[in-house]
Amino acid sequence: MASKQSASQKAAEARQAAAALRAKQRAAARRNTILASFGALILVVVFALLMIFIVKSGKESGPYTVYTSGEMKVPSVVDETDAILVGPGGIAGGTAPADAIRVDLLEDPICPWCTYFVQNVSGEIGTLVDQGEIAFYYHPVSILDIQSVGTHYSTRMASAWVTVAEYEPETFWAFVEASFVDPPEEGSKGLTNEEIADLALSAGVSKETVDRFADGEFTQWLAAATDRATSNPDYLDIDGRFGTPGLLIEGVRFGYWTTPGNITAGVAYVREFGAEAFAEYLATPQELEPSPSPSA
Repeated sequence: MASKQSASQKAAEARQAAAALRAKQRAAARRNTILASFGALILVVVFALLMIFIVKSGKESGPYTVYTSGEMKVPSVVDETDAILVGPGGIAGGTAPADAIRVDLLEDPICPWCTYFVQNVSGEIGTLVDQGEIAFYYHPVSILDIQSVGTHYSTRMASAWVTVAEYEPETFWAFVEASFVDPPEEGSKGLTNEEIADLALSAGVSKETVDRFADGEFTQWLAAATDRATSNPDYLDIDGRFGTPGLLIEGVRFGYWTTPGNITAGVAYVREFGAEAFAEYLATPQELEPSPSPSA
């Protein structure tokens, strides 16, 4: 009888020990869950603070900071070819005139031949735009960041162009032209962000729009648009390279733009005979030499 009570007591003690062990395990599991949740919360807070710091430092750091919002945002003012339609008066956006011949121009802010184009040839483009002869599409690209000693001037200026086109289209072309009045040379650091802002203000852009430069809304779009442009075979020059400035009349690359009147003549040729005949005409030897090799 005594041995049976002893066995019963041992079984009860074993059950109690097992129950106590399970209770300790449950308590430990709860502690681990709480600690894991707390740790995750700490990580979230640290990450949020880090992102705030990055954004804040991006807006307040050095004079050559490349502003970026960190997300892809496509400007509403560009078409499916990543181009900005520039109408009469240099206003970005709007609708192309009926029956107008499409003319595209690809430019980089630090390209010296782009400077030549804007200073000497854009007047002819403006006349054709005002006459309704052409629909002028402008492609900002940033292929020459490597020519600004690590400051990414092309990206910083071209992003500012796009911001103005988006938020203050009536001052867009005035700002682009101002960028090429006394532009930095290839191989220099380019303008600081403050100098870019001052240049925009001098071109008539409002401070409200200029303050948006630091948001970097379209920096990632510009990079993607530049990649698309450089990989587009239609944009290659006569040597099979991508370079700026790149001028196309109704999709046909045209390299004879340095001679006054040639763009007007090319537009008239396309209107009369079509783009395919124009391409065939340009494929034959011409008396005129094409424009100097663009920057690439």
